[in-house]
Amino acid sequence: METYNDATAASLGDESGSVSVELTLLAGLLAVLALGLVQLAFLGYAREAAGYAAHDSLDAATAYGGSLAVAHDLGEQMLGQLTGTLHHPQVTVRRQGHEAVVTVTGQSTPLLGIAETITVTDTGPIQEFGAAG
Repeated sequence: METYNDATAASLGDESGSVSVELTLLAGLLAVLALGLVQLAFLGYAREAAGYAAHDSLDAATAYGGSLAVAHDLGEQMLGQLTGTLHHPQVTVRRQGHEAVVTVTGQSTPLLGIAETITVTDTGPIQEFGAAG
């Protein structure tokens, strides 16, 4: 016949609550992992938004008769429509020889306290009318 005494109660008591601690640690780890995946999604979306703004601004800058000022305004307008994607965005449009260079810079949305600077540069030839030679 098995007897129950204080030694048996102490050995059973040593394990009580260990499942709760393990579950809490695992839940915390899964929460950080989920937030990390969302952070990566925000980062990717911000890069895509900057890329689209740079590309469309470059199209406006390199078009025949296009202007750098119009290209700059278009880039800022596009980034303004993508609210919350890219924080503190800056659009720079300049002419370099016979090419236009558009640079879009901003900060990604910080979810885990990590804000990455995103910079997208697009370059293309300016369309000009001239004699073929």
